[in-house]
Formats: sequence, C-alpha cells, structure tokens
Amino acid sequence: MDEWLALIRDDPEMRVDGFAQAATPKGETVRVESRGLAVWTAYSGNELRGNMAWFDHSRGTIVVKNPDDEIIDKMKRLANKLSARVVGDEGEEY
Repeated sequence: MDEWLALIRDDPEMRVDGFAQAATPKGETVRVESRGLAVWTAYSGNELRGNMAWFDHSRGTIVVKNPDDEIIDKMKRLANKLSARVVGDEGEEY
C-alpha cells in the first residue's frame, strides 16, 4: 500500500481520494471507500457526475473496472513503475 500511495502522490495525473461515488440510473448514490482508491484525473472519459477512472489498491493488487484502451495504457504505465503486470479478468496479459 505504501508503494502504491507514494506512486500516486508522485504522479500529477493521479489523485488519492479514498472513495468512489457515483449515481445509479435510478438516481441513487453508490459510495465505496478504500484507503488505496485513486482517480486518474487526466482520463478523457471523466464526468463530474460519476464516470471516473478509479484505480483501487486492495490486497496487493490494483483493480480497475471496465477499462477501455486509454485506461489500459495508463494501467501499463503504472504497472511498469511498480514492476507489475496488467492482467484481465480471464487471465490475459496486456
């Protein structure tokens, strides 16, 4: 966790929020809290009302839900700095 937080602090495109919050189609608010939850502020798909590129450190892995090609590229850059790998849900490596 310390390595992750240090990496995020040193990356001007990333911000540690410690939570993610979004509205559902029904207008309900969903909030997830996690010490290692960060947002990629430079992502072109960010929206004020919820669609953000969230990266969550949990149990030694970084989890990103539904990444597009732009997010996968950022994931690879971060993984390179951590000497880590980017692996999809089916075990595929990027």
